[in-house]
Amino acid sequence: MPKHRRNNANVGDTYVSNFIHDHLSTAQNIQRKYGIPAGVVLAQSALESNWGRTVSGNAYFGIKGRSPNGKSTTFSTHETVNGVSVATTGTFRAYSSYAEAADDYAAMLKHNARFRSAFLHVDSIGFATEIARNHYATDPQYGSKLISIIQSRKLDQYDVR
Repeated sequence: MPKHRRNNANVGDTYVSNFIHDHLSTAQNIQRKYGIPAGVVLAQSALESNWGRTVSGNAYFGIKGRSPNGKSTTFSTHETVNGVSVATTGTFRAYSSYAEAADDYAAMLKHNARFRSAFLHVDSIGFATEIARNHYATDPQYGSKLISIIQSRKLDQYDVR
């Protein structure tokens, strides 16, 4: 997952508000279609892209490889290998829009048996905990970072009830 982002705590409230405003409808549509809480969709895309500030090729969710349409983008990242953060370059799925990225992200989670347990949770915190526990990212702190974003920005208020 991309680590070229800055600490989300340093991102100004206006930019965060704009990010949420711009992507909330898509996040809620993803929840209705796939069952992934909107707060998780927003938190992951915020974490992976530094609230959209360091996104390349609309790779908001940091999914490695090529997208279903064959597009990819390459950028610097960090991976945790044997407990050590290592700088590297990665190839990530690229998209034409946030909505396309979110739909592919959701389909990937929904159809990957590794993340099946996450779908037992309808709340953002439970869902985020499960995808982190099942190694969405190599960062051992990924789950706590996601939960921190969800809680500090109250993103679970956007979950469709």
